[in-house]
Amino acid sequence: MDFFHDLFAAKDTTKEIDVDSKIRALAFLPDERPRIVSGEENTVQLRHLEDNLMGEPIDSSTGVLAVAASKDGRWIVTGAADGFAIWSSVQGGAPISVVRHAIGGVRAIDISSDSKWVITGSDARAADVWDISTGERRPGLGPLKHEYNVIAVKFCPCGKRIATATLFGSVRIYATSSGQKILTIPISVTSTLSVPNVTLAWFTHRPQIFAVSQGQIKCLKSEDGSVVYQWALRGVTHPSSITLSPNSKLIAYSLNDTVVLRDTSTREQIGNALKHNGNVSCIAFSPGSDHLVAGADSKITIWDLRKLVTDTSYFTTTIEPPDSCALHDQDTTRKPLPTTFSLPLMSIINAAVKPWLHGFLESAEKVLSAEIENPASAPGHNTFANRALIRGRLENGNAALEDAEKSLLIQTSPIGRIAKTMAFIRQKEYRLAKQEIPEVLPACHSDNKFLLEVIQSILFCLAGEYVREKSRISTLSEDQINQKLLLLVQANMHLSEMQFECAMESFNKARVPAIFPHDESREMWTLSFIFGWKFSGLAIQIQQKKCEFLLDAGNSEAAVLFIKVRETYQREIAMHVELSDWSSKFRRDCLEKLQDIGDKALNSGNYGEAIKQYTAVEPLIGDGDLKHELLLKRSEAHAEIIPANWREALQDAEEAIRLNPSSPWGYDRKHIVLFRQQYYREAAEALDEMITSLLHSRDPKSIAKREQGVNPYETRKLILGVVNETLAQPRPHILINTASGRLCDKQKQTEAFRAHPQYKDLVFSPTSRISADGVWKDIVWQYFRYSMFSHTWEDNGEPEFRNVENRTVDSLPETFPNKKLQTFCRTTRDHGYCWAWSDTCCINKAEKEVLDVSLRSMYRWYSESSLTIVHLKGVLRQLEVDLNTLLDILDQLLTEFVGCRWNKRAWTLQEYFASRVIHFYTEDWKPYLPIDVHSSDLHPTNHKDLRAIQRGMELVTGLDAVRLAALKPGSGEARQKLRLASTREATRREDIAYSLLGMFKVTIEAIYGDDEAPRALGRLLGALLTQSADVSILAWTGKPSEYNTCLPAEITVYRESESVHIPNPIEEETLAALVKDMHSTMSDADKEAAVRLHDRLLDVPPPELHYGRLKLPCILFQLPFVSPGPTSHSFTATVPLLGNVEIKTAEDLSSLRNMYLVHPWFRFLADPGIPLSDSARRESALRLLATLRQPFGALLLAWTSRDYERVAADYLITVQILEDVTAEQLLENIRVLYIR
Repeated sequence: MDFFHDLFAAKDTTKEIDVDSKIRALAFLPDERPRIVSGEENTVQLRHLEDNLMGEPIDSSTGVLAVAASKDGRWIVTGAADGFAIWSSVQGGAPISVVRHAIGGVRAIDISSDSKWVITGSDARAADVWDISTGERRPGLGPLKHEYNVIAVKFCPCGKRIATATLFGSVRIYATSSGQKILTIPISVTSTLSVPNVTLAWFTHRPQIFAVSQGQIKCLKSEDGSVVYQWALRGVTHPSSITLSPNSKLIAYSLNDTVVLRDTSTREQIGNALKHNGNVSCIAFSPGSDHLVAGADSKITIWDLRKLVTDTSYFTTTIEPPDSCALHDQDTTRKPLPTTFSLPLMSIINAAVKPWLHGFLESAEKVLSAEIENPASAPGHNTFANRALIRGRLENGNAALEDAEKSLLIQTSPIGRIAKTMAFIRQKEYRLAKQEIPEVLPACHSDNKFLLEVIQSILFCLAGEYVREKSRISTLSEDQINQKLLLLVQANMHLSEMQFECAMESFNKARVPAIFPHDESREMWTLSFIFGWKFSGLAIQIQQKKCEFLLDAGNSEAAVLFIKVRETYQREIAMHVELSDWSSKFRRDCLEKLQDIGDKALNSGNYGEAIKQYTAVEPLIGDGDLKHELLLKRSEAHAEIIPANWREALQDAEEAIRLNPSSPWGYDRKHIVLFRQQYYREAAEALDEMITSLLHSRDPKSIAKREQGVNPYETRKLILGVVNETLAQPRPHILINTASGRLCDKQKQTEAFRAHPQYKDLVFSPTSRISADGVWKDIVWQYFRYSMFSHTWEDNGEPEFRNVENRTVDSLPETFPNKKLQTFCRTTRDHGYCWAWSDTCCINKAEKEVLDVSLRSMYRWYSESSLTIVHLKGVLRQLEVDLNTLLDILDQLLTEFVGCRWNKRAWTLQEYFASRVIHFYTEDWKPYLPIDVHSSDLHPTNHKDLRAIQRGMELVTGLDAVRLAALKPGSGEARQKLRLASTREATRREDIAYSLLGMFKVTIEAIYGDDEAPRALGRLLGALLTQSADVSILAWTGKPSEYNTCLPAEITVYRESESVHIPNPIEEETLAALVKDMHSTMSDADKEAAVRLHDRLLDVPPPELHYGRLKLPCILFQLPFVSPGPTSHSFTATVPLLGNVEIKTAEDLSSLRNMYLVHPWFRFLADPGIPLSDSARRESALRLLATLRQPFGALLLAWTSRDYERVAADYLITVQILEDVTAEQLLENIRVLYIR
């Protein structure tokens, strides 16, 4: 049978199942999904073969000694130390009935092939036959007494014989119906009281029986007990069990810890003995003969015989065998049945009663036709009337009318009139039917007058007078018994009109049991045959019809009602085959239809309807694959209505895991639910469980994945390696998850990816493709892309780290700053990004180290981001321009952009320069310029590249687009960058400096505070000077910094991009003329001095500033006594080598001594320090000397007790080296000064 083969892998032949206690007995329960019934000490457990899934165990506190299962799959019977119990496998739960024996326990049980009778063998030295549906002894059959304890019992295949065996006595054969002993076979059957092995087996096709006796298996004739054949059990130390396959082609028996198979025809052993891990105590064949199950100690072993036995004929199903006991049947106790069945108004031949009553109308018609056509019989009016009624129900109206006429020709009778009326009604000839109905009553006997009146009313109802006659029926009799019949008639009439509630109301008023004998009212029999109605079981029939009506309509209430019916009428369904068969069929139909409706609803997005249907059918499914699959689908439906139903979705997923922990798909559903609820760590753990299950699951989908080369462990290792590499790149440590709105560090970012469906898709890709194909790395990169936020802070504060740390962004109070952050995250998500960064909440400013690292890394974070979103507060209109827009018109349109606050703030300067791709948005979050949502990641829309933005930045910065694009991070163009920064503002004075760290690629500690505010810019400029040796930083006039007097207190001093301190370059033609003149006028000694000056200036160390102390190489000019100048705050002096000098400063220079003017700009004047020939060196030296004689802005220094300090000058101190000053004189004035 195909459903077993899923148990085994392609080459497996054996499956072992560990159980919690010792196996005492085994049986097979036929079903849609066959189950093994195992008696395990104090419980009986049912296991589905496909997956070993178990239902609720059946408790047996006094111990399980034997089990048997009926062939129709409806009953399980268990033997225990104090009796036996009959269980309905359809209903489950508590036993239908329990019989207790006064002495000892029941060690042997068997069920007849028609599933009606149970035989037990007990320690009371008796065998008893019981009605399986009631638990009562078989009528007229008392205990079959024996001289010893009965240890084995077996029905013969046809059920007419019983075989019993006692421990030390003999094998006996009895007639089932009478209990008459037919034969005693004097052999001793081998078994023990502690291990109740099955030691008898009855042959299906022949009157032969197998028995284990004294180390041998014997085949005995059931007619005389003679031995047909036998074979020895060599080396047996443990009692053997035997069993025959259902088709009797194989016999299996145990030898200690092995099981042997033999052909019952050839008696040859088939293959090798099957090995178990312990002494085998019980064995059983599957219903298809193709699997063998054995129990030993606490383990069940299942062998797939199709993989062990090559001859498939052993597994063919055998047609029902002939009655092998017929020739020897001595059961003559039955009394002959009467030839007819007499009822009020009618008489029916016996052979037609049963098929007619049970609805097999074609069979009943054949019986009646055979009677009519039999030349030896003389059919009466009843026979023709009966056939007319049957033919009418078979919709053969003409033939029915013809038979009714023949009946009336033979004899005028009520039944003939009724048959004729029914024929008219079946033909829808209601007028003719109404004419015929009055003729019914006069033809009847007075004893049947009441019944005829009832029938007359029913016929009128069927002929169209329903309303009038339905109310009239209840008035036909006041007799209590008759009233009961009338109420049941009304119930049937309501049922025919699908009025289920009215039908139940009438039935309940009748106050009869759900099922009762028809003999209680023979009139009911008559009505049943005429109209096809049921009286016994009517309540159940009403509910059946209602269930079927609801199911036809696709209403999930059908399942709810069915479950209620099954619970209410549990005993009746278990005891009656028709009801039991209907229950099984309706359950299957209900499952199939409602699940199909649920599946269609799920696929079409009607998730509420899908949940309703799945929930309705859930109680109809046991804890097996069907329920596992249903839970997965319902979880999917619940998950689609997240967040409302996410807990239900998770509960279904976890229940599916509980039912089948080896399947990966329950973990898959759990992963999806948790991911959507942003429980990323738990979702990742569920996915890990799924990976583990996939590697070992025998699920077909899992096997297919593995066959495709999927190795999740290896693939996961590769993927997480790339994830770690990605996160190791310069990027913010904390980002906002745009899906959940939560702050995530890098560990949580990894967890979120491991929970993401993209990761799952990668992990379950073929490992070979993942290893060879680098395209998947782009998926990782795409996931971890992030956008940066560039905006201006609000005066009333922004949401900070502490505000968002333990909540989502969307849950923040409704304020403008919060809404701005929320819209930024939503816009980022709409662009397809999972991660976003905002300087407001993604930096924990309470931790100094975190703040310090963030400020120093911010420029790099912006440059490494995939997108920067800029919010332009104050810009209200979108810009609508094209390539043809004239420049002056464009300038007017850009007025809002140029004047907005974003173009005035310090931090936004570096954010603009650092970002590769920028999208600008207006104050109300509309794109300032168009954005192509369909642009690729390789070529995204970039406002930074658009003509309008480039022109706007030209107007803001004063630099053309080419020069702006040329500005790169680093110390180059320092003066230009300082000029750009000098026009910007910051709330915190320190931020003027810290906002430039990335632009200059310098590193200083970010310190905030009142004491630090005046020093921050100085520390930045000092670090820049040390890194770049660019002394143009010192070219300024104004107030000095507290950090170092050579550095300015404010960045605004750099608003002029070019410094007049530094000598202007001489035109090449003029410089060549000056050098030529020097060649002709200077002596060789002066020329050599010029070379030495040149070499010395190139050789001086670069300027450095550490801890506020500047080391500055320069040419020093001492300033003698100064005199007040012609105007206030001005002084004059005559300086050697420079001549007359005027200095304007608010400082009182008359109080200062040891003042100097210095020239630090020679690095801008000398040629590059590359190896030169002597002539070239001389040429370069003269060019330098000529340039040094140009006017320059000198720095004014004063000597203090330890170091020099710069004296602030309000205006430029412009000086020029005199024409007659020689290189030697300048050489003597070169110094390296330390300035505070």
